[in-house]
Amino acid sequence: REKCFVHIRLGDYSSFIVGAGPVEIPMSWYEKQMAEIRHSNPGILFQIFSDEPAKIGERISIQPDTEVIKADTHTSFTGMARSQMGILSASTFSWWATAVAHYSGARGPFIAPAGWESWRTGRWSNSAKITPWLSYKKVGA
Repeated sequence: REKCFVHIRLGDYSSFIVGAGPVEIPMSWYEKQMAEIRHSNPGILFQIFSDEPAKIGERISIQPDTEVIKADTHTSFTGMARSQMGILSASTFSWWATAVAHYSGARGPFIAPAGWESWRTGRWSNSAKITPWLSYKKVGA
């Protein structure tokens, strides 16, 4: 069964406040990306990796094809790097796992939030990065 990792960071982003609230990617963005991958890849298994795995079920709808992985950093990185597809957080941790997966032959898609490099500003920039194996999707669109 093919696997798609979903990397959701909560801890460090939830504690960084800009304006009225924390700077984090809305769970609806992850759910939308999962729905698109689910539609084009029937039978896919989503594995959610997070710095706060106990809080994921409170924040996102867990479907029967989805499991939350409770693992240490090394095991999480290895699990993401062995996935065929991925939905990245605003994190170089998930970007590097994606790079390893891609160069190991994973077919993708790999989707990152557009403009993630400017998260400290509280605004998402219009990222114009183009790679043949990593696409960027705007958050909040």
